[in-house]
Amino acid sequence: MKEYYRNREFICLEEITNYPGKKDAVGFFKDLCIETTHALNDYSKHQERYEHGFEMREQPVKTYLTISLGKITKNNVIQEYSIERNCFHKKDKNKTNTGRLDYWASIEKTAFLIEVKHGWVRYYKKNVFKFYSELMDKMDEANKQIDKIIDKKNLHDEKKRLFGLSLIVAPIYGRNVKFETMHFSSENLDYYWKQCKNIGANIVGIWRLSNDYNQNVDFTDNIYGVFFIGKLKKITKK
Repeated sequence: MKEYYRNREFICLEEITNYPGKKDAVGFFKDLCIETTHALNDYSKHQERYEHGFEMREQPVKTYLTISLGKITKNNVIQEYSIERNCFHKKDKNKTNTGRLDYWASIEKTAFLIEVKHGWVRYYKKNVFKFYSELMDKMDEANKQIDKIIDKKNLHDEKKRLFGLSLIVAPIYGRNVKFETMHFSSENLDYYWKQCKNIGANIVGIWRLSNDYNQNVDFTDNIYGVFFIGKLKKITKK
């Protein structure tokens, strides 16, 4: 595990083979996470105790991802992109169906096929977290949704590299516990990384929040931060 980027509130960790296009792909992931945290933070400041940004799971989170993708790709992004997939069930393995990809996005030299899921991580006390088992299932599902796409190479300019990104956005919540800021010590980062790697990640962004965020929104539980649990996979050979 390597530390790719760090600031006061955010850190990006990765364990990806050093192949052509890796720098652009990892940079894209980092920028996506950071811009999403900015969008969520801005939303909380406008709140008058209406719906929490994470409260209704996956769909509201896509609001902030769409804003962020538009910014970092200069609006070279489509949500709910129409694609064809091989069927998931073995009995229908020779059949195809039309489906939707959460996002197709492109930067200068690289395009991305992105599937997004939402999950939760629970905080109990200092350095004690529960990463729910459903997160692994969600990662597997997102991977399959990308892997089953037919003619992936036709979904981008042939001059560009193509990556798949399976992404779980997992807020960290605590119930009836005192708010404490997450720590980015080496020991803690090793623990976070091992938990996310068990889910299937090879790249992770961690956003730690101040208690100001919780004061701005109306939610039963405190939100301590967000894990952006990612699996980047290169599709094209070049």
